[in-house]
Amino acid sequence: MRRKTVSEVAVWMVTAVAAATVWGQGMLVPPGSPAPTMRTLLQVEPRTPIDSIPYTVTESGSYYVTSNLVSTGDGITIQASYVTVDLMGFTLEGDSSGGSDYGVFLNGNTNELDFLHGVTVMNGIVRGFFDGLRVEQSQGCRFEHLVLTGSTRNGAIFYGNFSQCYGNVVEDCSLRDNGDYGIRLESYKGDCSGNRILQCNIDQNANGGVFFNASGGVCRGNSVVGCTMVGNGSFGISAYAADGSRFERNHFSAQVGATTYGIRSYGGPQSFIFGNTAWGNTNNFAPSGADTYGPIVTTSGELSASDPWANFSR
Repeated sequence: MRRKTVSEVAVWMVTAVAAATVWGQGMLVPPGSPAPTMRTLLQVEPRTPIDSIPYTVTESGSYYVTSNLVSTGDGITIQASYVTVDLMGFTLEGDSSGGSDYGVFLNGNTNELDFLHGVTVMNGIVRGFFDGLRVEQSQGCRFEHLVLTGSTRNGAIFYGNFSQCYGNVVEDCSLRDNGDYGIRLESYKGDCSGNRILQCNIDQNANGGVFFNASGGVCRGNSVVGCTMVGNGSFGISAYAADGSRFERNHFSAQVGATTYGIRSYGGPQSFIFGNTAWGNTNNFAPSGADTYGPIVTTSGELSASDPWANFSR
């Protein structure tokens, strides 16, 4: 009988071990259907879509627009606090009928806590409404990266008449070609204070760029900083009795009309006017006697030295 060689024994042992390993696997049929491993759509996009207007937001949360939308009435009305609405680069389009419809309307008058807080609206175009953005009875809200244009009246209005609009922010927005003002703050028998307008382009609005009106109410401590205003009717900024306003590092160029202003402050306010530049207006700077403002530099050529608070007029 022939003896097995060492190599033959080794091969036999490897084969036996491999077979035992295979035989030890048990049943290969799955015990049940595979469980899902992907996240749900709600987990991927935990926001509520807005796919038609008019649309009313009544619960806190995050919302987004899915396409360009057209309305014969209001656009998006917000009646809840702590809401974010992302227009996603799309347009809310009104019918330009001249009726009292609003592209984005923060209606705090229906809120059970009597104010809307913490609302953010961003990233899109609002066009062809009576007011592009209307804010009532709202506090601590933000509006950013918006184009507010083609409104019958105002690009944006903060309406503090018989109510309050306090501590809101408009930043990096374009407000142009509106039938009245780019941005208007009103406070008749109310309070419209502590609001900030930052880094905006405010152009070609029929009656003016930014208008603060404290007639019969309180309009204090509002700021316009780093904005450019070109070709508006009559003025870049006009502030009536708006105490403690701050106008800093803005540029005003060639407003249109018989008599025009870069900045006009009147009605006895105590505003602060620093570091602005103005060109081509009938009156580049028209501060009130109660205002505090940097020196107005009118010379051309190189400036050897200048007050850091200076305003420049050409």
